[in-house]
Amino acid sequence: MKPQCPARRARFLRVKSKKFLSRIRSPEVLGELKHLLGLPDVAKSLQQIEETLGHIDHRIDGLSDAISRFTDAQARTEQAVKALADAQARTDQTVERLSGKGEELTTAQTRTEATLERFIEKTDRSIAELHEGQVRTEATLERFMAASEKSLGAVRQELGALAQTTGIDVEDIVSADLPDWLERHHHIRVRLQCPYFLSELGDEELAGFGEGQGSDGKVTILAEAKDRVRIREVEAFWAKAERVRAVVQGAIFPVLIGRATYPDAKARAEELGLTLVSTSALRR
Repeated sequence: MKPQCPARRARFLRVKSKKFLSRIRSPEVLGELKHLLGLPDVAKSLQQIEETLGHIDHRIDGLSDAISRFTDAQARTEQAVKALADAQARTDQTVERLSGKGEELTTAQTRTEATLERFIEKTDRSIAELHEGQVRTEATLERFMAASEKSLGAVRQELGALAQTTGIDVEDIVSADLPDWLERHHHIRVRLQCPYFLSELGDEELAGFGEGQGSDGKVTILAEAKDRVRIREVEAFWAKAERVRAVVQGAIFPVLIGRATYPDAKARAEELGLTLVSTSALRR
């Protein structure tokens, strides 16, 4: 059976050489060698051969150790190469997985960009729709404001006409009923001019003006007519009466007449010293 590696081959040669030396050391073999080779001292030659073989054997042992170390190193190298191959295989698998992840990431990025583009388009459309809605709202608001102004104008005209009508009605009551009321309640006889413009005050208007005769002598009647009498109407009429007092001679009798009079206005009239009477009370 042939040896399978250099170390085994060296051991095989060492065994063969020992067997060969033991055989040729026998007397019969030595005699034949001496006769055949013509050597004077075959034993000495064999001793030299044996020493040479010993050196060879020693070298073979060293070579065998070196071969063993080489074999171990080769085995370790093969293991390292195998481990490196395994690592390379794992690296290839990792690279392949990473490549797959990269493709997935690229696909996801593409989907994200497409979604973002759709979102931007939808946002642009929404902004445009909002702008159009704002324009329509502003136009509607302008139309509403114009209609409101028109309606308010009409309301103002109606209120003005109503106020004018109401004022005329109250002034008619002043001219018709106030003289009789003054005579019944204050014993003053007067002939009123309704309305009256006092030139001394720059043609300031009064609902009624007249000089009458009372129990205490001559008296000037000042009359003002309002639909509703509040504190501000009382104070405004009192200020007018004070202006009239400055330009006429004798006593004055200010009378403020209202279709509706408020309690606080009556209290204020009493404080100032003017007469406040409702239109319904003129007939009593």
